[in-house]
Formats: sequence, C-alpha cells, structure tokens
Amino acid sequence: MTPGTHRIAVFFRYRGQRNARLAEAGREFSTAEAPSVVRLTARLGPRNGSGFRFEESRS
Repeated sequence: MTPGTHRIAVFFRYRGQRNARLAEAGREFSTAEAPSVVRLTARLGPRNGSGFRFEESRS
C-alpha cells in the first residue's frame, strides 16, 4: 500500500437485491511507510441493523 490516507467501505446485501446496501460503513486510515501492510477486518454486529466494527493490525 502506498503512503498516505486511504478509505475503505464495506456493506452487505440480501440475495437478489443488487442495489440495496445494508449496514454500510467506512473507515479512513493512514500509512506513513512504503511498503506497508494494513489488515482490516470488518465484522457485522449480531443483527442486520447493527453496524460494522473495524479491527486493524499492521505489519
């Protein structure tokens, strides 16, 4: 990943509904060194109306 500020967005949709983005969420993060590896995990809460939680680890 190149140095700088980046944005990632996640969502899920129901089968058969291509345009419906449910529980959409985004996160902005920065990297200062190149090359850099940032692992982001997005986990949905227990209900469909829940938001995503992002977990970040760097190597």
